Amino acid sequence: VFPSKEILNKIEKMNGEQKNENLLSEIICSRRYVHLLNVQEEYKRIFLANLQDDIAGDTSGDYMNFLLALLNKKRSKTKTPEKEMCEKSATELKDALDNNVGNKFIEVFSEKSVREIIVICRLFEKIHKKHSIFSNNT
Repeated sequence: VFPSKEILNKIEKMNGEQKNENLLSEIICSRRYVHLLNVQEEYKRIFLANLQDDIAGDTSGDYMNFLLALLNKKRSKTKTPEKEMCEKSATELKDALDNNVGNKFIEVFSEKSVREIIVICRLFEKIHKKHSIFSNNT
């Protein structure tokens, strides 16, 4: 059974206050698409509001775009990442980093499977030694 009540209780504690970005990230980034649909339905039922609208009102910029992308897209279910596709994504991320374009990061991290993301991050760091996806050190 999906613990949507537990998640919604956490959200309810934030209701009326500015949303805690760490909690929003935890809830949205760590759940499967089907679970996010459940959370959105329950959120609407309990709060008489649309979760996506509330996120858009409480966040901004790339962070908002990323959270909304996760709520709106189904991640790939690939269990065995294709190396060529992962290399292409890693190169596209490097190009996006060089050109200060965050949309590619949002696309990759909201559409790829967790296994694909792990491979892409490893390839990114191997191919582009001076950059790390996990830190601001460039």
